[in-house]
Parts: sequence; structure tokens; C-alpha cells
Amino acid sequence: MAVAVGLREETFNNQHRTLNIELNARRESLPLMKLESSAKYLRDLLSLLVLLFVVSCSRTSTTEYYYPADLKGRTLPVWQVTNAIPLTPDHAVIAAMEGLKTKHSDIASWEVDSIDLRKDYDYWVYNIMLTARQSGRLEFQNVKVLMDGSIWEPSTERRK
Repeated sequence: MAVAVGLREETFNNQHRTLNIELNARRESLPLMKLESSAKYLRDLLSLLVLLFVVSCSRTSTTEYYYPADLKGRTLPVWQVTNAIPLTPDHAVIAAMEGLKTKHSDIASWEVDSIDLRKDYDYWVYNIMLTARQSGRLEFQNVKVLMDGSIWEPSTERRK
């Protein structure tokens, strides 16, 4: 009887050792699996950054300059903040979208991302950020709308 119990203990101990070896092997491979998935994540992230860099370099971007001297000869409504506003935000958005139709006739719809009313020099101006997301490409436009509903067109040349 002692021999049978001893064999059972030895078999149990062998199975227990085998189980421990398998668990330890899995534990040791777990950091390796995490490392492999981290490396794949970093490769994917690097690929995305390279793609974004290439796309940003390929865009023809020009700097736009706004000069208050361009507005000097115009008769723009003067707005005192305690009075009724000459141009409401909804009308400013309509003017901005109409102005973009001439520049981007291939884009059917624009989404408003932000509307900002501020005093640029001596003139109150709406800065309206629009995005075309449904055109098959992502297009951003910042449009400055004056209080008479006209668009303040930027200059691409830098003046002194």
C-alpha cells in the first residue's frame, strides 16, 4: 500500500511540475506578447505620422494676411455692444457659405465648427470656421464676415 500511495504522489507531483512549467512558460511569454503588440502599435503609429507628414507637405498652403487699410474706404455699420447687432450670427454664416460657393463650387455643404465675434482693429468681425467633411476630402476654411454681410478677403502678399 505504501508503494501505491508513493506512485500516486509521484504521479501527482509530476503532473503538478508539468502544470507549473506550462504556467511559467505562459507567464514568461506574456510580456513577450505585450512587447510584440506594443511594437505593432508603435509601427502603426509611426506609419500614420509619416502619412500625415507627407499629406501636410503636399498641400499647397499659403499664408493669408488681413489689412485694416483695405477696409478704410468702406462704409461699414458701426456697432456698439449695447445696441442691436447689425448682422446676426445666422446671417453671417449664410454670407460665409455663399462666399465659399464661388471659391469651392465642388463642395456641396459646409459644417460650422465655430463662430467667433471679435473686434479686429476698429471693426467688429465674425470669424467663422467651416469644414467640408462630406466632399470626399477634409477641407477647412476660416471666413471673416464684416457687419455689412460682406467677406473680408485676405491678401496673400505681405505688406509693410
